[in-house]
Amino acid sequence: MEDAIVGGESVLRRNLTLLKNEQHDDSEIEERTALQRQCRRFIHFFCTGEDNQGVANRLRLIDGAEQKESELKLKNNQRDSHDIYARGPRISYFYNDQKFERFSPLVSRLIAIAFETAPQASNQVHSVSIQSEHEIDQRNRRSA
Repeated sequence: MEDAIVGGESVLRRNLTLLKNEQHDDSEIEERTALQRQCRRFIHFFCTGEDNQGVANRLRLIDGAEQKESELKLKNNQRDSHDIYARGPRISYFYNDQKFERFSPLVSRLIAIAFETAPQASNQVHSVSIQSEHEIDQRNRRSA
């Protein structure tokens, strides 16, 4: 802060430098994993009204055949199911001994993000380019 207030350094430039210094080979995977966990947490909250962080790791996307199996488990009172099935914007969520049905194009898109597969090895990570305002301005001028 002192550099920005006293020295006149750009806060944006300082934050960008700090962000670049924190990047490593697995940054993309770690960020994707955290984002997906929060998407699954929101999906659970949207369907049940309950904020439960632990469910995010147990939520599983199922297909049509597995939906019938989950409905059978529900009828037989077999607990500890955390299955979600989406047909476009229509969502069926099996959680413990309940079935929640919702209609949400937004949550349907979040489901696609929450269960998207990501590269597993560091050498498969795509590089992420972080550009400064100056670099973006120069690129925009060249393309104009």
